[in-house]
This record gives sequence, structure tokens and C-alpha cells, in this order.
Amino acid sequence: MLCVRHTLGAVFRPLSVRLFSRISFPHRLPLRPSFLFRRSLSTEATQSDTIFDVTESDFEKMVLQSDKPVVLQASASWCQPCHQLRPVLVKAVQKYEGKVKLARMDIDQCRSLAEMLQIQSVPTVFGLSNGRLLDAFSGTVPESKVIEFVKGLHDNHYGENANNPNADGENSKSAKEYLRLGEAAGQRGDVKAAGECFTKVLSNEEWKESHAEALCGLAICALLEKNKELANELIASVKENHGDKLSLPSVSRVVARVEIASEMDDDDLKDIQTLKKNSMEAPNDVGIGLRLAKALFINGQVPEGIEECLRCVRVDRKYMENSPVRTLLRMLDALSPTDDVVKKARRKLSNYMF
Repeated sequence: MLCVRHTLGAVFRPLSVRLFSRISFPHRLPLRPSFLFRRSLSTEATQSDTIFDVTESDFEKMVLQSDKPVVLQASASWCQPCHQLRPVLVKAVQKYEGKVKLARMDIDQCRSLAEMLQIQSVPTVFGLSNGRLLDAFSGTVPESKVIEFVKGLHDNHYGENANNPNADGENSKSAKEYLRLGEAAGQRGDVKAAGECFTKVLSNEEWKESHAEALCGLAICALLEKNKELANELIASVKENHGDKLSLPSVSRVVARVEIASEMDDDDLKDIQTLKKNSMEAPNDVGIGLRLAKALFINGQVPEGIEECLRCVRVDRKYMENSPVRTLLRMLDALSPTDDVVKKARRKLSNYMF
């Protein structure tokens, strides 16, 4: 495991809490011994050269050293959503006739790997190419999203025009693909890679229709770097030069996020631990709670920020002219309405209000 541990450290170092902050985790890992699980994942797997189970001993060879892109599914025998997701993944991978591999690891049999990969819940799915993490998602998602995920992994590895001998792999990527890769890089904390993807879109005049989204991507990068001034300048450019794109959800969500960050003190963004300490010492101080909620949200800890805001609503929803409720709604508007975190938060808010 020494070699695998060393390799994983290099491959997954950018994988931070931010990667998981924008995905919901409906099935938290239970603290129970693995010998209680009666079913083995391997019993239901159809093993082949491209669809297989991995262990800690062969993970490096089968996944990290693979010459083909790999979809890695973290599963558990007790997880029903894992079993439901499995055939969807198999179907999506088989479409590429061996050009994409599907590996599955049992988190109860690969506890060290699960810890190093920072797996917080199952199912969690990673997309890897040449030993590099490109994308990930967690929880149950529509089949269309799974198909899009696998396609993105395939296209990134081979180039969208893989069957065209005249295609240049790097130049064949579309603006949409660069935007997707940039967003994935930002989610895992690789700001440099994200910035390069968004800049690539902005540098191509033929992709002008995507420039607003690329600017928004750079604004998020600026926030990750604690640079509110630059984030505001980028959003100002979107409003001035791409006003017709402000209604796009991918644009409006970023605008809302940057506006929330603009209202915060720089110290709050840089020192969340102090805010947490102050909030614990004064749990009924809604002002401190809201500052903490915003700081968590802007720093990528979205579920935690929303929960703290909901706590403020419970304590005193009428504070400062309903500020807790207004802040929460702005946070939710900055996310996808189909996100499980958003749905749960709106249900909780309704319960608190009525």
C-alpha cells in the first residue's frame, strides 16, 4: 500500500472538502462493522476487462495506471441506491465498447482507500483519465446525468472527434466541455486548472455565446482565492457586456453568490474557525450566525452554510427585517433548484414559517 498511498497523494491532493460541498449526501456512512453485511458486491458483478471490482492491492494497477478512462464507483453492499445506480453506469459505459472502464470498490473492504479518497457517502462516483481525477458526483442522479458524465470523461480522454483522424484532441473540445471541466476543477479546489479552462473559452471569439459563463467561472475562482474585488469586476463585466445572459441559471447563480460575498468582511472569509467559536459561545446571536452561514457558503461548504442559516431562522426569523429568511433564499437561488440540499432546505423553511 505504500506505493498506492504515495500515488494517491499526488493524484487526489486537489480533492478537498469543496469537491463535495455542492453535492448532497443522502446516505451517510453508518458506523457498523463490515461483518454484519451479508451480501458481497463481487457476487453481483459481471467481471470483464472493462467492468470489474477493485481492491486495495490492485487499485493502482487497474485504475491509476489504466490507459483508458475509468469510472470508479464507491459502493457498499447495504446501500440500495448503489445497486440502483449500478446498471445505469454499466449501460452508459458499455456504449463506448471497451473504450471506458467501470471499476467498483467496496468501501467496507477498502477502508484505507475510502479514507484517502475522502468518501463521505455512497454512492460516490469518480471519473479518472491517465491517473488524474477529472470529475465526480455523489448520491442518486438522473440517467441523463450519468450518460453526460461518462461522455464527458470519454471525450476528455480521446477528444470529442476521436474517430476523426484530422481532429486535434485539444482543439476538438467544445466551449461547453471546457466550461464543464473548469467547473469540475474548481469544485475539487484546482483553481489554476479551472482558470485555464475558462480562459480558453474567453480567448476564442467563436465561443462568444459562452463568454458570460466563462467569466462567471473565473469569478468563482476569484472567490476561492478570497479575491472579492476581482470577482466583482468579473460580474460587472458580465452585466455590462452580456446582459442578455443574466437570466441563465448558470449565470444568475454565480451573480447571487458573488453578491453575497460582497456583503462580507474579508476577515470572516479568512477566519471561519473564529466565527464558529463565537457562534458556539453565543448560539442565540443571529448576527454572528448569519456571518458564519455566509462564510461557510462562500467558502464552498454549502450544506453547512445552509444549515447554519436555517438555525438562524429557528432562533429568530424576524431578526433585522427577516434577514435570516432573505439570506437563506438568496443562497438557495444561487444553487440548482433540483439539488437535494435545496429541496430539503425549502421544506425545512416551510416548516419553520408555518
